[in-house]
Amino acid sequence: MIMTQYREFYLHLHQISKNNKEKIMATWISNVLALPNNPTLDRMRTEQLQAQIAGLFESLLVAFQEDSEMEIHRRELREAQQFLQNISASRAKQGFTPTETAMFVFSLKDALLPVLQESFADDRELLTKAVISINQMIDKLGLVTFESFVATREKVIRDQSRNMVELAESANRSKSFFLASMSHEIRTPIHVISGLGALLADSRLDERQHEYVATINQACEGLLGLINDILDLSKIEAGQFELEDVPLAVRGLIAETVGILALRAKDKHLQLDWQVDDDVPTTILGDQDRLRQILLNLLGNAIKFTETGGVRLHAARQGQELLVSVTDTGGGIPQDRLEIIFSPYVQIDSGSGRKTGGTGLGLTICRQLVEKMGGRIRVESTLGKGSTFQFTLPVKAQASLQLAEAKSAQGPTATPRHEDRAARILLAEDEPANRMILKAFLKDTPWRTDAVKDGAEAFLQFTNERYDLVLLDVEMPVMDGYAAARAIRNWEQNNGQPRTPIVALTAHAMRDHRERSLEAGCDHHLTKPIRKERLIQAIREILYPATS
Repeated sequence: MIMTQYREFYLHLHQISKNNKEKIMATWISNVLALPNNPTLDRMRTEQLQAQIAGLFESLLVAFQEDSEMEIHRRELREAQQFLQNISASRAKQGFTPTETAMFVFSLKDALLPVLQESFADDRELLTKAVISINQMIDKLGLVTFESFVATREKVIRDQSRNMVELAESANRSKSFFLASMSHEIRTPIHVISGLGALLADSRLDERQHEYVATINQACEGLLGLINDILDLSKIEAGQFELEDVPLAVRGLIAETVGILALRAKDKHLQLDWQVDDDVPTTILGDQDRLRQILLNLLGNAIKFTETGGVRLHAARQGQELLVSVTDTGGGIPQDRLEIIFSPYVQIDSGSGRKTGGTGLGLTICRQLVEKMGGRIRVESTLGKGSTFQFTLPVKAQASLQLAEAKSAQGPTATPRHEDRAARILLAEDEPANRMILKAFLKDTPWRTDAVKDGAEAFLQFTNERYDLVLLDVEMPVMDGYAAARAIRNWEQNNGQPRTPIVALTAHAMRDHRERSLEAGCDHHLTKPIRKERLIQAIREILYPATS
């Protein structure tokens, strides 16, 4: 009996709703559009809203038509819930909040109430029952909007996070590609300018002409330093920076670094001193090039910002660490700048960038390098008296050092050549200016140099003649240096010929280009601009390893 009454009641609700469908839907749409702060008109066409309301309303009509025990979770209502979940997901993607979507559903109550009041005007008990039933059903559907919003929002957040990671990785790749391309394009003309400057410096010039040439070379060095700083910082930030861990002579490295800057200090009439305590190990494990870079930067800054007095470098052992201090008698650093002096692009004061030059990247790179090596760096300063920059580096265990030295001693040995023998060198370089400069660098050496303009010519020349060394530019038309190196290695292997040293010459300074050169079969990698002294030294070390 009760089941029959329930069924008749819901069939009655179904019939009422169906007969008044257009009226109910019109009122419902009007109520939704009248909601406060409702972005519907901005984000969704009215036709879309009508389609959503019509679909949800049809699902409810089906639920009213079927038998029920006032059970909200029956199959037909679950279909309405599923339809509403789809609506909620769509609205969440469009930017609607769960409250806004819930109000969208709850507005149906206000649309149904006048129809129910009119239909059950003569039976207050049935009206109350109908209102309660409708409220329960719509409230349940309203909760669906929140559940669907949470699930959809979590998916949106996951997708956004994934997209942000992909975007960051893409931006990082674009940045690296841009920096590598920029470096290559700028280094190429710098190589020509600095090379011509070096050739002019070796020619007969008067005093004023020597001054002009020196200025050209200084400008090239400054521009090259700027490029290197930007590339180094980019590689460190991108996690593409790797350090070597090989034996290095502390005193020799410090003496060499001080010697590089001695002329600069002399020009400013500054005293430049250095001291290494007796308890500092003769050899430690580390990255020689990067330690030199740190020392050059700290000493260079000290000389740059000191007008009178001098600069002193002191190295001591402090427990299991190497402590290096660079002290100057310059103007000092304000206390409020000490905390940020190692941040990128920071200058000591607003005018120092214009007065002394520099980008403010050097100390940032020093800090990054020191910390990557496992050390710390700090500064103490007094205005009017000077500054002291200190950094520490771990001193590796002696057992590790001996192992590294043993491995170094077991390295491959080359057949020694006599320097009085005229070695033959094959040079492949497509740029006429670069080809002319490199040939001029080697003109007064005992070596004979043949030059070609691309990799294909280099390969043909190599297979027809005998050469002791090959210098390959990596970017050339017809056949690039990588392809030429691989072709030479294959030819040597197929014809039982010994391996001839190949040196890659490139304006690319990123680590992946160096690795690419080695993978192609090159033995060494020189980055442009290449100084005459560096080129000759590298060739000597390759041709005469026993005497280098």
